[in-house]
Amino acid sequence: MKQYILNVMCRSLEWEKREEIAACVSRGYGVIVLDKDPIAYAGFNVDHFISCDVTDVEGAMSLALSYISKHGLAIAGVVGWTDTGVYLVAQLALELGLPGTHPDKVAAVKDKVETRKLLEMVEGANPSYRIGHTVADLEDAILSVGVPCILKYPGASGGRGIIKIDDEPDDINALYIRFRSLCDPSKDAVFKHQLSQFLVEKQVRGSEHSIAGMVYKGKVTILAIVDKQVEPQVGYQYRNSLPSGLPILVQNQMCEIARKAILKSGTESCGFHVDIMVENNIPYVLEIGGRLGGECINSHIIPMASGNAVKPYEMLIDIVTGKDVTFDEDYRTRLTRPACMLSLYSTRYGRITAMHGLDTCRELPGVKSVLQVRKVGDTISPPSEKYNALVYAHVLMTHDSLPALEKATDHLRHTVMADVTSTQV
Repeated sequence: MKQYILNVMCRSLEWEKREEIAACVSRGYGVIVLDKDPIAYAGFNVDHFISCDVTDVEGAMSLALSYISKHGLAIAGVVGWTDTGVYLVAQLALELGLPGTHPDKVAAVKDKVETRKLLEMVEGANPSYRIGHTVADLEDAILSVGVPCILKYPGASGGRGIIKIDDEPDDINALYIRFRSLCDPSKDAVFKHQLSQFLVEKQVRGSEHSIAGMVYKGKVTILAIVDKQVEPQVGYQYRNSLPSGLPILVQNQMCEIARKAILKSGTESCGFHVDIMVENNIPYVLEIGGRLGGECINSHIIPMASGNAVKPYEMLIDIVTGKDVTFDEDYRTRLTRPACMLSLYSTRYGRITAMHGLDTCRELPGVKSVLQVRKVGDTISPPSEKYNALVYAHVLMTHDSLPALEKATDHLRHTVMADVTSTQV
């Protein structure tokens, strides 16, 4: 009897979505997808599509279980690819008796308030922080933590729901209103949880990094430490690259923090990512996610850097199906080839009137693939209005050396352009 992997909301980027589905197929399974829009999966190798809102955990679970029963489908594993689906994945895995994180443990890696509480047990992981609900709480938190600080929405990821506060605000009420407007669930489903709480944290200034890994049968596997580059004007992360350029002692300290945090969280049989800021060689945890990180880190960058010897997506399918497999504790030494994904973006907002350089970009040394995600007539918008809406193309690259890769990515950022109208949106 054919067995299926229940995929809870694949990632929106075509490159990642294709690899997520391909990983199921390569391991011999059929593909079931839970998501809202079946049109977004047209042309992909999907056997069954269950249309639902994955943020409505009870409703989506009822629909999924009813569909599975009606069609007599054998489910071998449940996997989630986005933060939005983490709660639903846990509930479905429990209900179907399959490997996964227990629902009671999900909040530790989904709710940043609970993450901060968890990290109190991991020495040195937390920056100074305060938790609040009201305008008065916000004022007290900023006074306690001090400026510069960051105001955060507890349930979001990828830089969404964050306001940087560099100076003491003149109007706390206006700041609070701005924050609540930014975290509007109608703009992004990621804002549907933890509506009332917020975090104020010390603003750590340094380099950003992400630890990719998996946890299986109580053992933590480190896949990679990825270096990030962030656009300072809007705080948008536009590049992920391997191998990391951090000193090895700092890397090892980061991995030790990640291992302790994941084990204390109680997450199980899943991928994870731990985002970290390093200031003066001291690492501080920004967030923990109970699923593999995105931005092509696990779908493309790690495989490219390892010469396809390390394939996180296929490893994850083995985990969620409970295969009798053993993974190394650390795969960093296998990632010897420079590799990155570069997102090409504009901080001028409006409608795209022309695009230049993409054809030339495809011919450049080291460029493996180019994915255009916006065309002439589309709108470039700030991340505060729509996440990723300032990006018009993504580029996957590798090169013989890190300096060459750095030079090539800088060249691309300045020569591949999208012209937009001056009309602000």
